[in-house]
Amino acid sequence: GFFLLSNYCSKKWQEIPQKKFLTNIFLIALGLRWAWAIFAYIYYFLKTGMPFEFSAGDSIWYYEETMGNVHANLRDVWKYLFVNTDTISDSGYVFYLSLLSKLTGESILLPRLVNSIFSAATCVLIYFLAKRNIGEEVGRMAAIFACFMPNFIFYCGTHLKEPLMVLLMVAYLERADYLLRSKKYNVLTIAIPVLLAISLFSFRTV
Repeated sequence: GFFLLSNYCSKKWQEIPQKKFLTNIFLIALGLRWAWAIFAYIYYFLKTGMPFEFSAGDSIWYYEETMGNVHANLRDVWKYLFVNTDTISDSGYVFYLSLLSKLTGESILLPRLVNSIFSAATCVLIYFLAKRNIGEEVGRMAAIFACFMPNFIFYCGTHLKEPLMVLLMVAYLERADYLLRSKKYNVLTIAIPVLLAISLFSFRTV
């Protein structure tokens, strides 16, 4: 599917306007990820008795940590994750899930649907990064590859941090590259990549 769809779309979308191309990329990437997230939720539940992947470890830990914070004050959650701890290297995703749970309740599926939006947005950022460095044709191919990348799709069906972590990493690269190439130095253009870079220190895998 990855090779067939990437080959087809690379040819089919080569000449369409940029706005339509990016709309296609985002909506198709989002549709694939939402479809997989919903399917995986049901499939894992039927196979394991809970909506987590086989031999789930980190996913369950993230969920349990989040549920432990769901009724706590956000200030207390921040202290627990970032102040009263030996390390913050795996606190970023738990804080994000805790914040999301404040808005959405104890849903397991909803964070995965939100992560799917992050993953689809990553495809768009990859387009701008590749286009700026190599050219329009390569930018479109890179975005198409990201759209259909099985790994990106798979992680949207889990409770793991990869969709958000990859978005932050790609956003940092794209904004830092923009800053260096445009040379538009102001508070905003400098602050965004710096803050994105700092955020990555709370995602251990990076």
